[in-house]
Amino acid sequence: MPPQAPVSIDQRPLPRVWRRAAALGGVWAAVEIVVGSFLHNVRFPLTGTLLACLGICLLVAGCRVWPDRGLAWRAGLVCALMKSVSPSAVVLGPMIGIVVEALLLEAGVRLFGRNAAGLAVGGALAALEPLGHKAASLVLTFGADAARLYAALCELAAGALRTPALGPGAVLLAFTGLSLVSGLAAVALGMAVGRQARSAAAVSPAVEPGGIAYGEPVADPWAAPDGQRFAPILLAAHLAALAAGLALLGRLPWPVSLGAVLAYGAATFARYERVRRRLARPRLWIELAIVSLLAGLLLGGLTADAGVGRSAGLATGGRMALRAVLVITAFAAIGVELRNPVLMGWLLRRGLGGLSAAVGIAFAALPHVASRLGDQRRLWRAPVRALGELLADAVRWLDERETGAPRAGAIWVLTGGPGDGKTALALQLASRLRQAGAGVAGIVAPASASTRRAVPADAYDILDLDSGRRAPLCRLGGGSGRERTGRFTFTAEGLALGRAALARAAARRCEVVVVDELGPLELRGGGLAPAFTALLDDPPAALLLVVRRTLVDAVVARWNLRVVSIWDAGATDAGQAAADVLAALGKRP
Repeated sequence: MPPQAPVSIDQRPLPRVWRRAAALGGVWAAVEIVVGSFLHNVRFPLTGTLLACLGICLLVAGCRVWPDRGLAWRAGLVCALMKSVSPSAVVLGPMIGIVVEALLLEAGVRLFGRNAAGLAVGGALAALEPLGHKAASLVLTFGADAARLYAALCELAAGALRTPALGPGAVLLAFTGLSLVSGLAAVALGMAVGRQARSAAAVSPAVEPGGIAYGEPVADPWAAPDGQRFAPILLAAHLAALAAGLALLGRLPWPVSLGAVLAYGAATFARYERVRRRLARPRLWIELAIVSLLAGLLLGGLTADAGVGRSAGLATGGRMALRAVLVITAFAAIGVELRNPVLMGWLLRRGLGGLSAAVGIAFAALPHVASRLGDQRRLWRAPVRALGELLADAVRWLDERETGAPRAGAIWVLTGGPGDGKTALALQLASRLRQAGAGVAGIVAPASASTRRAVPADAYDILDLDSGRRAPLCRLGGGSGRERTGRFTFTAEGLALGRAALARAAARRCEVVVVDELGPLELRGGGLAPAFTALLDDPPAALLLVVRRTLVDAVVARWNLRVVSIWDAGATDAGQAAADVLAALGKRP
């Protein structure tokens, strides 16, 4: 097999706009997660509107600090994906809302320029998103009868208050006006935050060596609940069930509709823990009961629709409640299936350039940003200063990563997909380098002997190249390990062996150190990350890193690495690769 030409990391850098979107999206996500959880816990009545205004404020501030075209929508994508670590049981709706807000603000900037007018138009449009999102959600959940119920409520309120002008259109117009005003206020606040951020970043001390503190590992955003299995066919089935239900519930006899929704709900309830948590909330059933009762009263006799009859109104309310149960159940199930790591990886690799790497960078800084939001009293008392310093911190962090000195030592990355032979190539290189007289140490993660034929394997061991010791590293599904990523649970024994091997390689100052592999667990600060970071403080002459193809950019950015070449495991000749490493060491093959 002819050797593949190495791919230099300089030929595939993460674009600057994605790095800045990672910083801005990370700050926005921290505000969404920390402040949003607080507002939901205290039952603040306008949580969605307030979070939207904070998002607009941060987007505007980011656009004032960084003039990159397309920054807003990229930051929205990063924030939306990071929103998946929110304590909320259902995040699909808020994720959509975040992306729409960012797109609307981006549209204003594209139409009128990156100036006060463009930001004002974009911010005002983005501020309409919560109102439009709520209206669309109600119509989708309860059907067209929700609009009739809204009109009946407005007419009832107008009669009780003796205010004929209080019609459905007037109320909607009033809410629209309030949204526009709140959006313009958020834009003004964002401009002030942007000025504060630029000023704070210019006069504050530089970031201390080593970069920003990463804090405790963050939960894997793509990891499923424990024991959750995925099936692409079920995602299609849920989408089909939702579409069929919305089309047929109003046409089928009531007993048939009730039986179908109950059967679907029971099956979904049994499979998904997230659906069980969602449907176990008393608030959901109270809301459905109130809607049914209001429909029975208002659409059944208390308004101009008196001819409908009380029983017909109650039937309408029951149909609305039944439709709501179907929609809520289906969307909760779809939200779980969309977290399929295989599906998420495929989406991130298709047409979004540096999104995957940007999300990895943002997650690395999330603990630090969230810790800065710990004292929320300061945020409410002095929002411009608090948000400005938070964004300035992100500016300094990004500047340090862009201008800081790269790690010394020659670094090669062995990459590929599952089953491409990354570990096999690492073992071949280690053997050839030793035969040429190079000192080699480190770790590899071969598949366990019991599952070696599976692709990808469902169990991996860890092998110390220096001592020859071997231990279980990770296993599919649950287990006694405390660290998880995706569907795998890592053992304390295996991680301890890997960390000790890297520490011993650093202490002995081996010429070549192999690290197989750096993955999502390490990007969060767990797994082998502490030992690998310590190894970089006094790096060996050569490092061979095994990294899956989709995470190369995130790993390079996370540790500020200067990579010599990236080798694709499926198309790289081990002899030529070993010769390249030996040449860098000043040795002959």
